[in-house]
Amino acid sequence: MAVVSLGALFVSAACSFSTDGITFVPDDEFDAVAGGTSRSGSAGKGSGGKGSAGAGSGGTSAEAGSDSAGEAGEVESGGTAGLGVGGKAGLGGGGKGGSLNTAGSGVGGMIVGTAGNLHSAGAPGAGSGGQGPMPTVFPCAGDTLADKLIADFTGITQPGREWKAGVKGDTLFSVFGFPDPANGKPNVKLGTDDLTVEAFGVLQPVGAGIRISPCVSFKGAQSIGFTMSGATKSGDIPVIALRIYTNQNLPVNGMMREGMCLVPTGQDPILFCQPAHVDFPLPATPTRLEFKFVDFKGGKPSDSLQVDQIKRIEWAFTSGPVQKPYDGNYTLDDVLLYY
Repeated sequence: MAVVSLGALFVSAACSFSTDGITFVPDDEFDAVAGGTSRSGSAGKGSGGKGSAGAGSGGTSAEAGSDSAGEAGEVESGGTAGLGVGGKAGLGGGGKGGSLNTAGSGVGGMIVGTAGNLHSAGAPGAGSGGQGPMPTVFPCAGDTLADKLIADFTGITQPGREWKAGVKGDTLFSVFGFPDPANGKPNVKLGTDDLTVEAFGVLQPVGAGIRISPCVSFKGAQSIGFTMSGATKSGDIPVIALRIYTNQNLPVNGMMREGMCLVPTGQDPILFCQPAHVDFPLPATPTRLEFKFVDFKGGKPSDSLQVDQIKRIEWAFTSGPVQKPYDGNYTLDDVLLYY
């Protein structure tokens, strides 16, 4: 084969109302429910039975000192956190039955009327808790380029080696080959000032690209250009896909802390996350090529190219019109932006 070098609830005491199965009542009404006064009433030691202290249960106000709720039975007594019975009827703690604020957000109840222990604070999911964790995405603020040049590959001798590319910020660039890791990973070579890719038995997108970490903004630029040439052993002219991954179209990766494209569990990311791209025939001789960003299409979930969070630029051999396995090579140099 010929090889060419190439990122609070204020409850008015004036009325009673209900929300989500929990009834809120003023002090005088509560006395009748709790069996004592709202300040000194008690569930009575052991009252209500283990695990139950429904409406109307409780002892007399003499059974507990001021501002005491008694022991509310065993640790698990105090009711099922329905009407706030079994613990302290008014303010303060409910003895072993739990304090007023036990059922906070995430426990499943509202911040009122908790009577049971921590594990019996209302029906699960009745309050602001009970929801599963939200998926995490990783947005990034793209640094801007200080220069139109992205890469001339000078001094870059191996994939993974990073360079700054004149970015005003901490963004770094590096070369990588793909699929990675997978069968068919190409041979990526870096010479003195260019990038060369050799691919064998091409039947799926295979090639090399520039990884950007965390991301860079191409705002203000109109197009991207580079010099490229290559061939196949069979003499067929392969189709190259110039693919640009934005952070919006990159699958969420918790380990790398990148991406905003959410993939349902067990699904193939390719079905939901794709880079916008343009396709072109590989020129046989070194040719300067330029592609406008408005011409990039086919991305998922965003069809067009969002230039403020650029994550990867890829040059991929595709099956194209050949529709059979083939060996090919290309050389790439002088990747830059046009304003």
